[in-house]
Amino acid sequence: MRTSSIVDGEPLSARATVECRAIYRRGEWNVRIESDLVLSCDAATFRITGRLSAYEGDAIFAERRFERSIPRDHL
Repeated sequence: MRTSSIVDGEPLSARATVECRAIYRRGEWNVRIESDLVLSCDAATFRITGRLSAYEGDAIFAERRFERSIPRDHL
């Protein structure tokens, strides 16, 4: 699912979100992958936050989270 939002007249309120889910099953094998990504900004930086999680059955197998700030450099 992809969503984006912005408050009219407030360009720094812009926000984009992407959520992805995938399930793979075969016999007893059952895995799920989930990812979430959010892009937002302020006057000086773009901010990206994300999460990637892998599950085996209902138990989490691996997870990675990250946050990045990227200077806007007058953009």
